Amino acid sequence: MISTPFESTPPLKYGGTERIVSLLTEGLAERGHEVTLFATGDSKTRARLVYF
Repeated sequence: MISTPFESTPPLKYGGTERIVSLLTEGLAERGHEVTLFATGDSKTRARLVYF
């Protein structure tokens, strides 16, 4: 998954794109898929995080 470089995923406040990316990432990881999230360094995820 690739998120925007502007907000954390999930976003702390408003962030429609980041929220959808977070829901998809967490849902896939929860179901056992190997997921890598490309997002900001302060993002929270159970997937592998690669930050930019």
